[in-house]
Amino acid sequence: MDSTGRGTPHPQWNQKLVMELPPHARFLTVEVHSPANIVGTANIPVSDFAGGFLPANYLSFLSYRLRDANGEKNGIINLSVKVKQEAAGGRSSGCSGQRWAGVPVEGGKVSDHGITMGIPVSYRY
Repeated sequence: MDSTGRGTPHPQWNQKLVMELPPHARFLTVEVHSPANIVGTANIPVSDFAGGFLPANYLSFLSYRLRDANGEKNGIINLSVKVKQEAAGGRSSGCSGQRWAGVPVEGGKVSDHGITMGIPVSYRY
């Protein structure tokens, strides 16, 4: 299939991209281009694939709505993402029982006192 999408309404790229993700990154922005302009953009929350609760080297399959320059819906992009993270000593830090470092919150402080998980609860008033 043509990676430029010429002659097909459903282009496929099947490209493997390897990149470093800064620890402070909150979103990954993906732009889909045609030869003439930007078809659409998707802002992908890093927490969707690197939230610290997935096993090491887990392959996440994700789909996001593309938006054009006016914010209108303009297609969908499907991605698969695998985060490879090396911990101290060269071991993977997935669900290995190893403690995760906290992330900066308001005030810029970092905690390593474990993981906090929030679970939505419905209340009837």
